[in-house]
Amino acid sequence: AHYRISKSAWLKNEDDPVVAEVSRRVEMMTGLSMETAEELQVVNYGMGGHYEPHFDFARENEQHSFRSLGTGNRIATVLFYMSNVEQGGATVFPYIKTALWP
Repeated sequence: AHYRISKSAWLKNEDDPVVAEVSRRVEMMTGLSMETAEELQVVNYGMGGHYEPHFDFARENEQHSFRSLGTGNRIATVLFYMSNVEQGGATVFPYIKTALWP
């Protein structure tokens, strides 16, 4: 899709002890159970990569968006930046006029 230019991989807790530990820490940090969470996703946007503005949850007219995942609608998103970049790289929240940089 043109709205997202990146390389990504989904990581299961069973894949590696480090993945399981990150999931455990997300649980501790948020107070939410990872039982109904999606797998961790690692994304590399590279040079020129981007993700168009979007919502990380299903809006009222998209109620069934997460049915195939068996998780229900998303209630939280946790981001970890794993590298610094020389240009770009911000996650922008336009409604609150905020950008977070790695």
